[in-house]
Amino acid sequence: MKKNWRTAETKETEGLESRFSHSSLNDFQSNLQSVANAYLGKVPEANTSGKSLSDLIAKTNPDLDKQVKQELQTAIEAVNSIPAPIETKLTEAEAETKMEAAREAIITLFTTIEEKVLPIVQG
Repeated sequence: MKKNWRTAETKETEGLESRFSHSSLNDFQSNLQSVANAYLGKVPEANTSGKSLSDLIAKTNPDLDKQVKQELQTAIEAVNSIPAPIETKLTEAEAETKMEAAREAIITLFTTIEEKVLPIVQG
């Protein structure tokens, strides 16, 4: 199911995470960093690391672990390429293209985690 970032007629920001504070992009970036921290077992800002989902997946399916890492990096790069603040860029074609690419990268990552990683974790 495709969810639009905005409606074509009104270019509204209803679907954005923090539309009133204009920090949606930062929130999206932080959410993806949290996924990376959880998957990789690291919190670079806190200089910590530990056991990770990546360790578990790499033991059972190294190719899947590489795939998840690549998809995670692709999603992070795609979100980072979106011009800020999203809330004021919705009418710009370049921003819309970058938001769509980010959305697709995130959906790809989510699908891989849901359909391939989760079954391994659930045993």
